[in-house]
Amino acid sequence: MNIMPASLIYLLFLLNLSCKVESVKSTAHNKGTLQQKEKIVIPPSNMKTYDLPELAIDVRDFGAIPGDGVEDTEAFQRAIDAASQMGTANIVSVSLAGEYLVNQLSIKQSNLSIFLGSGVILKKLGVSEKQGMFTLEMPNKEAHFYLHGQGTIDLNRKGYKDNDLNCGVFAFGKEYITIEGVSFKNSTENFLKFFNCSDVEIRNAKFDNAYNIGIEFNFPASITKSENYTVNNCTFSKIDDNSLGRANGVAVAIVAAEFKQEAVIRNVSVSNCKFTENLRDVHFELNAKKVKVQNAILSQNISRKAIQNAFAVVGVTSSIIRDNYIEEPGIRAVTEVNGNTAGIIISTVKSETAIISNNIILDKRKDNQTEYGILVTGGKDIFVASNYIQAGYNAGVKIIHTSNSIILKENTIIPPLANVVGVEVYKKPKQSMIENNVISSGYSKGGVKVDGRVILRGN
Repeated sequence: MNIMPASLIYLLFLLNLSCKVESVKSTAHNKGTLQQKEKIVIPPSNMKTYDLPELAIDVRDFGAIPGDGVEDTEAFQRAIDAASQMGTANIVSVSLAGEYLVNQLSIKQSNLSIFLGSGVILKKLGVSEKQGMFTLEMPNKEAHFYLHGQGTIDLNRKGYKDNDLNCGVFAFGKEYITIEGVSFKNSTENFLKFFNCSDVEIRNAKFDNAYNIGIEFNFPASITKSENYTVNNCTFSKIDDNSLGRANGVAVAIVAAEFKQEAVIRNVSVSNCKFTENLRDVHFELNAKKVKVQNAILSQNISRKAIQNAFAVVGVTSSIIRDNYIEEPGIRAVTEVNGNTAGIIISTVKSETAIISNNIILDKRKDNQTEYGILVTGGKDIFVASNYIQAGYNAGVKIIHTSNSIILKENTIIPPLANVVGVEVYKKPKQSMIENNVISSGYSKGGVKVDGRVILRGN
């Protein structure tokens, strides 16, 4: 008799409380669609939002003229400084369509909203001394900064070196930052950088063509607690520095340095986003011993043609990866240089509990470029259920070095080659459940291999 480990039961209970889910059941098991579709109900935002009143400051009143080929940095800065003195409105409007030439702008007061109208382009001009086109430098932590609209920030990668400071928005140690609707393109480095920040929300934004990172949540200095990072309904394409030989390119990244004291980072959500032709789509790199990341959720995203990996979660103590569609992740040539390629990767013993469910991972390329559908190299309690995997020239699912328990059930796994194992488990823990999987593999009658031994039971 197989009994689910108490640690997993308790964790599932906690995660259910942390993310409200309105379930819509489906009976499409084994047909290449999600067996159980779930609509994630995002909690109401705690960010400040603004309408655009008549009192908004217009940059044209301070000398900014679109399309005249003259730098507009000083006009924009004067408008921002004036809006910061207005009290409750604090809104800068860039509404007239056209191209404005801007270098770097300092945001020195809280409660500022910047609106970019349709057809507005802020084009980077010149090398910056500061990190961002918009650098948040207000003295207090509560920034309440809101960048929104339908305009574009063009960081003008052409003609710049890849190490030039060339970021759209930069903040260090700030809280309550919202970016909505704006498009970012052409960076030699990052689009958005948030160092030691909290309560950051990015929604309905577009990111295209960068060498390094689309959105970076970084923790280079000691913190005691940091929380609430939401990326929702955004699109990311061609964020890739592989051609430069660095292999750092990633659409959404969260990383942390080694701290002298314990730190907890909570509530990271990437949902309803579309990723196309990035080196990596979402990558959490959190090997620092004293840093814990709790409640990372990747849900209802679409990934196509990730050059290395779609989603990699390294060192996150509790994570949920579910209801994602991943198509053609990985290229063999990249595997040989940069390491494993897969649709989903969970890594290190710090990744205590991972729930991977209801994902579709496909590689229908004739030359089979995806190394693994799902790769787990470490962790305590691993729960893999109800996924449809048609990928993996080495294995559909591979799990190594889990220390406590494995539950692997009700998955449909179709390796692309007849001699490829469907599921491979090394160093299986005592508490394990591998059953009710449908595996189409010619590998030794069943395609499940545990510690070098083929098993058939329940599959």
